[in-house]
Order: sequence, then C-alpha cells, then structure tokens
Amino acid sequence: PTYWDRERVRLKRIVFYPVESQDAEERMFRAGQLHIATSVPLGRIDAYRRERPEVLRISPFFGTMYLRANVTRSALADARVRRALGLAIDREALTQRVLRGGKIPARALTPPVDGFEPPAGFFHDPAAARALLAEAGHEGGAGLPPLSMLYPTSQNGQLVAEAIQEMWRVELGVEVRLRNQEWKVYLDSVNTLDYDLAISIWAGDYADPLSFLDLLVTDGGNNRTGFSDAEYDSLVRAALDMPDDAERRQVYARLEAIIAREAPVVPICHYASVELVHPAVRGWNPNILDQHPWKHVWLEAAAGGE
Repeated sequence: PTYWDRERVRLKRIVFYPVESQDAEERMFRAGQLHIATSVPLGRIDAYRRERPEVLRISPFFGTMYLRANVTRSALADARVRRALGLAIDREALTQRVLRGGKIPARALTPPVDGFEPPAGFFHDPAAARALLAEAGHEGGAGLPPLSMLYPTSQNGQLVAEAIQEMWRVELGVEVRLRNQEWKVYLDSVNTLDYDLAISIWAGDYADPLSFLDLLVTDGGNNRTGFSDAEYDSLVRAALDMPDDAERRQVYARLEAIIAREAPVVPICHYASVELVHPAVRGWNPNILDQHPWKHVWLEAAAGGE
C-alpha cells in the first residue's frame, strides 16, 4: 500500500516455485499449477508448436552460448587450433536438430542489437578448419592430446557437448572427453582455469554490444580464458568514451574481428526466450532482455487467479 505507483499494480500476490527440473516445470504447467514456465524441455517444444501454439512464446533474447578456450593450456595456445575448432562446428545443425528452440546460429559473440549487426567471423568450413589444424602442425588431429570439454550439468549442455564432440571427431580427428559438473563446481573450475574448453552462456546486462565485448579485456572478472590482447583492451577503452554511435559500432566490429582471429571464445548460438504462458496472463511482453516488471502483468478475471 505504500508503493509510489500502487495504482498500476493489479496482482495481489505472486507465488514462485523453485523447480530444478525442466520436465517437472513443464508437467506443472500442463497440470495447471503454473501460469508461466520459463524453461521448456527440448523434446516438448515441437509438441507445443503442434498442439498448443497459443501458450508457446519464443522471442529473441540478448544471450549467447559459446565455448571458452583456456589459452594457457599448451594444446590451445595456438590461435589456429582454436579457430579450427570454431570452423568445424555446424551451427545450423546444432540449432535446428539439437536445440530446436528458436535459437539462432552465432557467427559472432555479440547478438544483433540496437542497430549493430556484428560481422560474421565464424562459419561452418571444415576444409578451412582442417587446413588451419595442419598449418599448426596437427594434421588429422595428430599430436594434439585429448581435449576435455567442461559443461554444467543440464540436458541441453550434454546434448550440445555430445554434438560438438562428434563434429570434431569426424571433421578434424580431434578426440574430446566430456566433463560435466554441478553449477557451483563448474564455476570454480572456470574461475581457476581448471579446464580446456568450457561451454558457457552469457546474457547481456544492458542492450549494448559492450555488455559482451568487455568480457575479454585483460584480467577482466568475466574473462576466465587467460586471453590478453593490448589492441583489444585499447579498443574497449576507446569505445567507452565515444559519444558517436556510428564510430562506436565501427570499434565494435574491430573487436569482433579480433575475437574471430584469435578465437579465445567460439560462439555457438544466440539465445531465444522459450516460455509457456497461460492465455490468462496479460502484460507479459517479449523483449530482448527478457525483463517483465510485475506491475505491468495481470491475470484476466475469468481465469480465477490472484
């Protein structure tokens, strides 16, 4: 009652259920226990498209799934090896056959946003990947030790890791061992560079490319790759002081070009919000940051909810 904008608040209460399993959350939605399910099992998306399209919401989200490479490991110290790994990933196959949730193949770290379309630095080119690997002295994977790929325990993470593992085996002859960890342990491993490659996810805190591009500044808190490049650091500092949007976007494009050349990270896909929303819910509108101020959300009275 003391909230300054209380006249606009239409919900009397909101109940949040901490549900760890996507399958359990989907079953709760189907049983009428939830108005909104914020994650959907991959195997159920097509069924909702066919049978209940009115409750399935898929919209662009300012997030990217990518691979971190620990450049301090000898096997990944050569940028040619890292870039070869990036060029051997078939992102179209991953998004269409594995993830199936409206995700977009990522050819740059930054998702398109606010008039900035990042230059395509990563694409599927197995022949170029094999040539780079051979140039680095590892033709057919020869001389490369088995690489470990770390991912946080989840159904989606496992599916992506297994798909990439097979692509690298077939296209490059590179052996990859999968290593999954619970979230807190995974974070510790990444923070201490106790990994070779790690499947990672980043969601922008604000709708500007710099929310992604400052991930790779030297000794940055979110870098966690061991990567350091003086030119990259200088460009990020310059972008912070540029008032002109067009000039700043040119700097962003140069930063993406460095990422493509050095490949300390390898983008996989840009995210979409995939949610189940009951028809009674109003004011839950799609936006790139997936933020939904509760004072703008309400339920139709006919639904009988609070």
